[in-house]
Amino acid sequence: MPLIGIGDIMKRNILIPLVFIFLNLTLFVNNLFAEDIKIAIEPEKEFTTMRTQSFVGKWQIQMFKKTATDSYAIKEEFTVGEDSVLMLIPKGIVVRMSSEKNLDEGFDKIVITGGELLSVEFPGLTPKLLQGKLEIVHDKTKLYITNTLPI
Repeated sequence: MPLIGIGDIMKRNILIPLVFIFLNLTLFVNNLFAEDIKIAIEPEKEFTTMRTQSFVGKWQIQMFKKTATDSYAIKEEFTVGEDSVLMLIPKGIVVRMSSEKNLDEGFDKIVITGGELLSVEFPGLTPKLLQGKLEIVHDKTKLYITNTLPI
């Protein structure tokens, strides 16, 4: 069987299907090895308060609450320069937004996603710039913060 040259491929209109197959294989291999990495933020410290501020982009903050009979979520957004303060009190995590919205229902979990850079501050520490997804949960005594990033 003779070898097929680039000219033959162009003449026979099989270049487009070959490119399509190559791109699909490339996407398959990339997805095969795609993973997320989860990083605990200051796990040895006992925080009950933290402040987040949108440094770049629009961020969504989702607040999750479970009751004896139901569970629900509330979603808010904040853009560059806007911030939120999360505080752990006996009934759960309460959120104070710079838009003067106070969400004091006592949430079980907070998830912050969306923008490009998020400034996170803890009392007594220098601010950190984070990307990806930030998840905050509690055990009634301290906040546990996890940053999830794609690799």
